[in-house]
Amino acid sequence: MANLLNPANPLFPDVYQIEVLDRVKGGPGGTANRQAEQLLERTAFLKKQIDDAVSGALTVMFASKLKVGRTLSMTGDGSWNVTFDGSGNVSAALTLANSGVVAGTWPMTTVDAKGRVTAGRALLAADIPALDYSKITTGKPATLAAAGITDAQPLDAELSAIAALSATGMIVRSAAGAAVARSIAAGTGITVANGDGVAANPVIALTSSGVVAGTYPKVTVDALGRVTAGAALAAADIPALDYSKITTGKPTTLAAAGITDGALATHSHTLSLGDGAAQKISWGSGQRLDVVAGTNVNIVYDDVAKKMVFSTTGVLSGNADTASRWQTPRTLSLTGDATAALAVDGSGNVSAALTLSNSGVVAGTWPMTTVDAKGRVTAGRALVAADIPALDYSKITTGKPVTLAGYGITDALLASSYTAADVLAKIKTVDGVGSGLDADLLDGFDANYLRDWNNQINKPTTLAAAGITDALVALSAPQQWTAAQRGAVVTLTDAASIAVDLALANNFAVTLAGNRTLATPGNAIAGQSGMIVVKQDASGGRVLAYAAGWVFAGGPAPTLSTTANAVDYLAYYVEAPGRIYLSAVGDIR
Repeated sequence: MANLLNPANPLFPDVYQIEVLDRVKGGPGGTANRQAEQLLERTAFLKKQIDDAVSGALTVMFASKLKVGRTLSMTGDGSWNVTFDGSGNVSAALTLANSGVVAGTWPMTTVDAKGRVTAGRALLAADIPALDYSKITTGKPATLAAAGITDAQPLDAELSAIAALSATGMIVRSAAGAAVARSIAAGTGITVANGDGVAANPVIALTSSGVVAGTYPKVTVDALGRVTAGAALAAADIPALDYSKITTGKPTTLAAAGITDGALATHSHTLSLGDGAAQKISWGSGQRLDVVAGTNVNIVYDDVAKKMVFSTTGVLSGNADTASRWQTPRTLSLTGDATAALAVDGSGNVSAALTLSNSGVVAGTWPMTTVDAKGRVTAGRALVAADIPALDYSKITTGKPVTLAGYGITDALLASSYTAADVLAKIKTVDGVGSGLDADLLDGFDANYLRDWNNQINKPTTLAAAGITDALVALSAPQQWTAAQRGAVVTLTDAASIAVDLALANNFAVTLAGNRTLATPGNAIAGQSGMIVVKQDASGGRVLAYAAGWVFAGGPAPTLSTTANAVDYLAYYVEAPGRIYLSAVGDIR
């Protein structure tokens, strides 16, 4: 008996194959109906599966398209939606929500926790940090003058010439890059002591001219300009002076000056007009005031105020070249680039608000602006790198260092160091009584200089090269030890929290007299290692816990021996401060 091939899924019993020798038998379960029954069962199962898939009662494993297309959407920091039924790939633009920033280019921005720019503005002075001089990589001055340094003395040939002098006396620059020793010699009417300045400072004195010491308004001098005699002034000695030469004590009034034929500045003159006929008053070029017949006009000239004052008892008529007000008030108005309006009648000053027309620029503070031919700002924006021109160092007017140290310049000498003592040190090459000079120098240096170890050259750099055998070698350099080296074992203080100071030693020991916690070590430096010997007291049963900072292989802390007098070794290694690896070797016997 054989079976037809069974489909892989679903796993139903194999479909029976009718054999040649089978008896044909109908009815339920009969041989003739067995195949039909098995196929019917499969067909019914497959139909139900299809019906359930179509109705949605069954979730199919695979499908090429959704029955009902779905809309996928996003909101919040961005908006996006797309209709998707699974029949193919779809895409749509995602639009980010506005963050609140004004669109533009900003050198200073504010961002939120999601990295979005929420505000922007121009740079302020406070935004730029203080910069070290080393951050300036271009345009730095190469000379003292360019740097504006005034407290330094440049190296030059003149100083070299002074240093090369061997003679005694006062130093004189005889030519460019040349110096010689000079002395002061006596002359007519002058005496000189210590003219070369070697024994002491030169003293120059005038010989007596014969005049008696005192104060004289009139003196006699010789050909050398020395006062040889003195006397009081005589009337003939005072020349005639212009009044302008008298600068003090001059009178300020006619009475004080004794003048009787002058008029006071504060006075007036009155002129009465009105002889029955029309009059006119004219002054200047083409200026005239008409007066009605019979009018009395008074004219007063104020000498102090420098003006004419008119008064009248009648009526003035006609058009005056000037007037105090207009007969009809006028309105003056402005339009175009600005608007304003003024009501004017000439009786007094008037003012009105002038309103400029908008130029199109957005109100704000802009480091870069666009202007029109009338000088009005029409647009503004933030600075970009291309807006800032290349600047010469001279344009930096503040914050520049003013000393050599501030610039980091090492090839110049401080001007303050060139005192008399410094110059003397440069020319110490010959003896001179009382001069402080010493000819017994070696290459220009005295004995005290040569005794200073810091001034030596070719100094040995190792103990062996110096022939020193009783000093310790530097532990910061690789060494080869030819004898045993050991560190002391420091006993830790037993307490509820056992403190460990790794600066004291590498190896430690402690005896537990109760349940304890091994504290986080102090002064831990990466790379240090050592051993901690932990011993139970005579009672035993003590438990040791570990503070934060200790780490262990596999995670859990080791459990130590608790029998009386038991000994455990804790080997440690400092990976970093606050992280010390610890490994236990238990029950050492």
